[in-house]
Amino acid sequence: MQRKSFTDFRGLLLSVGLALVLLLVSVRWSITYRENAFVDIDEASYMRMAIADYAALRSDGLLGWLIQVFRPGLQSPIVPAVTSLVFLVGGPGLHSALLIPLTAGAAVGVVAYLLSRAIGGRRSVALCVSALVGTCPLLLIFSRDYHFSAPATLVPLGALWGLSRSDRFRRLPYVLAFSIALGLLPLTRTMTLGFVPGLLAGTLFYIFADGNFAARKLRHLAIAGAVSLVVAMSWLLLSMRYVVPYLTNFGYGARARDYGPASSPFGLSSWAFTGRLILSQVYLPHAAVLIFLVAGAGAFLFVKLRSGRGRAILMHPGIPSALALFCGLAVLTATSNKGSAFVLPLIPVALVLWGALVTGIPNGRRVIVTWGFMTSLLAFLPHIDEGMTISRPWRVDLPILGDTIVTSGRSYFASHYAAQLNLDPIDTNTVAPGDRDRWRSLYLEIGEFLSTYPGQAQPSLTGTFFSAQTNSH
Repeated sequence: MQRKSFTDFRGLLLSVGLALVLLLVSVRWSITYRENAFVDIDEASYMRMAIADYAALRSDGLLGWLIQVFRPGLQSPIVPAVTSLVFLVGGPGLHSALLIPLTAGAAVGVVAYLLSRAIGGRRSVALCVSALVGTCPLLLIFSRDYHFSAPATLVPLGALWGLSRSDRFRRLPYVLAFSIALGLLPLTRTMTLGFVPGLLAGTLFYIFADGNFAARKLRHLAIAGAVSLVVAMSWLLLSMRYVVPYLTNFGYGARARDYGPASSPFGLSSWAFTGRLILSQVYLPHAAVLIFLVAGAGAFLFVKLRSGRGRAILMHPGIPSALALFCGLAVLTATSNKGSAFVLPLIPVALVLWGALVTGIPNGRRVIVTWGFMTSLLAFLPHIDEGMTISRPWRVDLPILGDTIVTSGRSYFASHYAAQLNLDPIDTNTVAPGDRDRWRSLYLEIGEFLSTYPGQAQPSLTGTFFSAQTNSH
């Protein structure tokens, strides 16, 4: 037991070390490429919330900060609230704010390692999973923007880890970790409410799949339900009138068609479209890993069922993650609003299940793990510096998948800038200086206009930096 504990701790240290390396590279990238740049509309909205929280904390203390953070609204409060605390140390600005998604993105890789180990993954395989998750292009892109995507990926992954470590809800500390993470889902991003049914289905199946309905399990289940509700309703209760219409219209309702074609979870073509979308978002090296997962899982199920060992599959500790992933894919397939930020929380879960599949392969495991590490390196190198030649999009035309990105180090904003202006994605990698200056001038005009309105905090924009200006009262 002591040897195993030491091995687990060493593996965790390696995973944390890898995450720190990725974090430092991303911090350096942000300092280089977000200095004197400009923010997109989502970043501007979230920064406004963070500045308001910061101003309330400075002027009205802890009580005023809590009132401001938990005020009813549409946007989830946790990320801006945590950002406002970082502002106390680093000052209100984009670079301080970016520490939140950057840290969350690095933490996702560590939690992926922990979850992989919790469901029986070998240490080498779990480290490979951690590397694949940490270098996933979609995670790197969104962790370098002040969006909710990286934190909204970390929270459900943490919930699955707590569930897997709870020994089918017998261990109360992990039950509490799971229930707090579950309650934090809507407070991190409202769209993640669509993933809650899958998490609940996986939870109930995991608790009672062994046929044991012990009183301790039922008691812990009641505690988990109460804790989750208290955490979630701390903000959601008064915000329902904003959140529900949004989710039932723009998120998963009729207005979702503004973002894409009509879709149904019962149509094979809709599932195929979702699959192609996900593969295109993670780029070809990671897409190959996901394709291996789907093919390998199908073969694994066929062999197990044919040999009459289907019950062994149902008892596998990875089943809750698999159910959560499947239900999440069903929700994503059901809506026309399939933004890449909504795809992201599913990717680490899929890669953890890839690790579980690889662990069960008796022969060739070392070769597969080596392939996984090489995939991570290939995906990460273009993201070291956006000015490198290898950071430019490398595209190929493939059967079924069509035009596919192999590697790219382009940021979220640069990609959308090129697409919206119909620019050549190969020849354009950064925003033209003249356009950058015009955008900055527009921001200054907007900031000057907003400053004429009295309020607790007015954003003053210079490039991507904001400063909170509190009024005298």
